[in-house]
This record gives sequence, structure tokens and C-alpha cells, in this order.
Amino acid sequence: MSEVISRIEYVPLETSSLCLIGEVFHASISENYILVFSNSNLFLFSREGRFIRSIGQRGGGPEDYRYDLYNVHVDEKTDMVYLMGSNDVYAYHISGKFVKKLDLLELRKTNVFLLSLTILPIGKTIFFLQITTLVREKNYTVA
Repeated sequence: MSEVISRIEYVPLETSSLCLIGEVFHASISENYILVFSNSNLFLFSREGRFIRSIGQRGGGPEDYRYDLYNVHVDEKTDMVYLMGSNDVYAYHISGKFVKKLDLLELRKTNVFLLSLTILPIGKTIFFLQITTLVREKNYTVA
């Protein structure tokens, strides 16, 4: 094929009234799962495309995620799903149960800014933090 891509895999995703996909805003693929954020819904599929469940829900409640998500990840080592929004990071168990929310606005009050969220293949969730002070700026990685 090319020097960059060695294989292309097409996976048709199951379609039903429970998992209608419109515009896909974000997706994450792991060894066993495909996670799709579409039309304010977060859908979990098997790698074969079988619909498993929805994860959480969009809304204003304490366990709901907001619409402004810009990163989603599946961590199979810990069976966790992470959603990164403008002001929060949400953690759900792969069963769909809410686990916790990290309030980024509270972090910003201490001059800490979350730059990105990355799941490493060894099962570690890494948060890249930017510490800003009056003197200088430093970047840290927190596992």
C-alpha cells in the first residue's frame, strides 16, 4: 500500500434505533472496542462492529458529560472510558457506569492547564499538564 499505511480495515458498525450515528465528532479504537461520539451520544462497539452499549449521557447533571468533548479514549487495561471536554475530564467504567469527573476549571485556578489526555498501550492514563506561573511555564506528565 504505502510506507505509512500497511493495512486498511473496514468495520461496518451495527445500526439500530439504539445506536444511530450521524456526524462523528470523535472516535477511539482499541484492541477490542470502537468508541464513537456522534450526535451528543457516546457509543461503544466491538471491533467487529457489534453495538455493545451507550456510555453515559449528555446533560447538566453531576454524572452527565457536556457537548463540548474534544477527545475520547478507551483504556482496556482498566476498563475505563475517558472523555475530555473544555472544562472537565469524565471517567466512566466500560459498563457505562459513571466513575468520576475532574473539574479543569478548579485546576486552572491553581494555574494548571490540561493540554491533552493520552492512553498508553501499557494501560496507564497520562494527563499532560501545563503549569503556568509568573516566572515561567513548565510542562509535566502525570501518570
